[in-house]
Amino acid sequence: MATTYTVKQNQSTCDAIIQATGSLEAGMQFCRDNNVSITSVPDVGFAFTVSDEALALQDSGTLLQFSQNGVTIGTLNAGFLLPPPSHIYSRVLTIDHTQCGSSNSLDFPVLVSLSDRSLKTIANGGHVCRSDGSDILFFKDTGEFTKLNWEVESYDGDAGTLVVWVRLSEVTCGSDTVFFMQYGDSGITTFQGGSTGSVWNDNYIVVYHLAGVLAADSTVNNQILGDINSVAQVAGKIGGGAGFSSAMTQSLWRDWVPGLPQGTAERSMTCWFKMAADQPQEFLGYGDNRGPGFHSRFGFYYTGTNDLSVEVSGASSDFSWTYDTNWHKMTAVLPTGANNLNQVLIYFDGVLQTVTSASAILITTNQELALGQIPTFFDPPFYTGALDEVRIMDVGVSADWEITEYNNQTNPGNIGTPGFITYGDEY
Repeated sequence: MATTYTVKQNQSTCDAIIQATGSLEAGMQFCRDNNVSITSVPDVGFAFTVSDEALALQDSGTLLQFSQNGVTIGTLNAGFLLPPPSHIYSRVLTIDHTQCGSSNSLDFPVLVSLSDRSLKTIANGGHVCRSDGSDILFFKDTGEFTKLNWEVESYDGDAGTLVVWVRLSEVTCGSDTVFFMQYGDSGITTFQGGSTGSVWNDNYIVVYHLAGVLAADSTVNNQILGDINSVAQVAGKIGGGAGFSSAMTQSLWRDWVPGLPQGTAERSMTCWFKMAADQPQEFLGYGDNRGPGFHSRFGFYYTGTNDLSVEVSGASSDFSWTYDTNWHKMTAVLPTGANNLNQVLIYFDGVLQTVTSASAILITTNQELALGQIPTFFDPPFYTGALDEVRIMDVGVSADWEITEYNNQTNPGNIGTPGFITYGDEY
């Protein structure tokens, strides 16, 4: 009798699941005949060895071919062996508390960024039912009764990629934070993550992912930016980003954004940037230099001589940085009770910087906002490079919040590859 080969992954029976493309995952097993397991795959990879048998998985369109010592021993129809669409899959998501500073972060929008075959749609060999990913859900509790709020930045059911922001009431520093992900429920036909903007609490004035609709604001404030001279959609640090050329004087701009912190009000402003020219350039800011005097705007500036600055029109606070073309995160915080430029805290890649600063009482005026330059409108020098995840808040975030956010966005982790988040096996 010929040997029958099947595959399983964290299931009690061998005919439960076949993945149509990509690498094998931890927990997947080859079985033969009467549910007899040949091996478990401890690590991601196409080929593995069992005793004297070498088994490899080959992708052939919609079919899976199994080879033994280079000879094809069987072909399985992936579509036939996939579980029915009604099967619901879950994973435990665990945040590494050692990456979360020394105090808890409340109302934290955590980044979940994944690429995995299981997140492809069923038609593409995965377990997600809906082409828009609406059956991908996030829960607070192990019983999956309490839904969280989340925003999908992007989902590709063909590739199995997902970028989503999930609002957690608390990310703790003393112990790991756990939440839950579910997908594969064919009964889900609409988005379940809450109303527009629900991930971002009232302290967020604007949030620009710069992906999909380039100038869209993810908060309830819906402060859509104008596109000056056709800013490019480029690969961002997280999903999509915006690409600017100083030669084309490109920017994303809005002449009035209500709610931006004025005068000496508490604030935080952050972005990811990737410069493409070693020259003086302004890349983000709001306010006005046409107001009643100096110090009436708040922006990020590169001097062209290995210094990055928070610039307030007529004065700046600088720290040393050697130009490169990598992605970096920059955050400026004016804490509660502060009123002077020399009290602004500047974080670079999650680390508080030692600065050289002028003394200047802030009088931030007007509410003009610009990406790819800083106000006033059409004043050079414009920016050459990319931006991603631009956010302005009306509170000063803490050092613990900043390092938690940086660690999350730098290495969010993936299925089979732990980072800020570790993703448990499907169950």
